[in-house]
This record gives sequence, structure tokens and C-alpha cells, in this order.
Amino acid sequence: ATYFHNECEILKFEVLNTNKQKENLIDFLKIQHNWFIQGLGYLDAQNQTIEKSLENWNFDDIIKK
Repeated sequence: ATYFHNECEILKFEVLNTNKQKENLIDFLKIQHNWFIQGLGYLDAQNQTIEKSLENWNFDDIIKK
């Protein structure tokens, strides 16, 4: 099985029923999960920054101009 991340091949596993392969796959999936959670945290922080900056805008003034 070949796994892809961001359209780049980063890891290959031979299809072998061994404990080491299973451990490698579990480790790989844990790393993928952590990357995903970190990505969500980054997006949430960006959203909060945008929301705060929008609070400082007076859109009524912009529309009148």
C-alpha cells in the first residue's frame, strides 16, 4: 500500500502480515492524525484573527463612501 500526503508520496508499506508492519502503520496513522489536528488548530486561530480584525472595521462608513 502506498500512502500520500499533500500529493507527495511519503511512505510505502509492503503488504506483509507482520507485527512490525502493523506497528509502522499505526505510527504513521498517528502522525497523520496529529498533522490533521494541528491543521485544524491553525485554521481556527486564523479564523479568530480574521474575526477580531473585522470587528475593528466600520462597514457603514465604507458603504457610504
